[in-house]
Amino acid sequence: MFTRCVIQSSSLRLELSSLGARICSLKYLPIQGGLEIHEHYPTDDSYLEKRKYTGAIIGPVANRISQSHFLVNQKSYTFDSNEGSSLLHSGEKGLHMQIWEIVTQTQEKVIFKVSLDSKDDGFPGKRIFVVTYQIIDGMLSIEYKVETTEDCPINLTTHGYFNLDGTHDLSNHSFQIKADQFLPLDKNKIPTGEIHSVLNTKFDLNKLNALETIYDHHFIKRSTEANQYFAKAKSNLTGLVMTCKCSQAGMQFYTGNGRFFCFEPQANPDSMANTHFPNIILKKGKSYKERVFYSFTK
Repeated sequence: MFTRCVIQSSSLRLELSSLGARICSLKYLPIQGGLEIHEHYPTDDSYLEKRKYTGAIIGPVANRISQSHFLVNQKSYTFDSNEGSSLLHSGEKGLHMQIWEIVTQTQEKVIFKVSLDSKDDGFPGKRIFVVTYQIIDGMLSIEYKVETTEDCPINLTTHGYFNLDGTHDLSNHSFQIKADQFLPLDKNKIPTGEIHSVLNTKFDLNKLNALETIYDHHFIKRSTEANQYFAKAKSNLTGLVMTCKCSQAGMQFYTGNGRFFCFEPQANPDSMANTHFPNIILKKGKSYKERVFYSFTK
């Protein structure tokens, strides 16, 4: 039912599944003949049951939509809530549960494609999603492209779960996020609409440090950091360093399960309910294009 494929460079071996166009395995080859640095399951059963977001492409709108409702061109769209009163990661018919077509595969590149009508997931328009994975030496590139026949909110991300030393926790990891601002959350993990400074808070991660708390928060990238890495993680056990560079204006940093961390570049969560946040509506006939780079070095 689902297809897996593998691409490889001199440093990385990446295994992907057509279920959600997801990362199933990522190995850093110079360590121990191939150190698994991503949450891994040998079959897709786990993704259908308990770990549905792991490694997947998330959309059409990643993160949370408050009250499971939004307006586009004065037309109302309402969904079945799947986290309290909110819609998380576009619901049960989101991109993570779609079966993607493998359009192209070479030794170092795979292109996935899926087309959705409004009846398929409840979002407006007929949309074509194309995701390209490419590895070059120690770098993984993920590129998103979307086109739509109707105005539609689009905010894609990748939900990779990483651990850089193969252990069962993040105690040997240090993290850095180069951001001056973050989005505070309410009790339902929905942005309050405020934009706060990280100064003198636990959200100041501008220096590489060990974890002192749990994060599931959105950080806003400095405009001056456009051509530099946005986030960094390092295992003090293996010496492996991961950096994240992205075209998106922010990133969700997640450490919630204690064993893996997520760097999820994306636009501001719940933008449809906060008109002062950057607009995520993709206009009919226009193209959405974003790109993420994960680099691994010792």
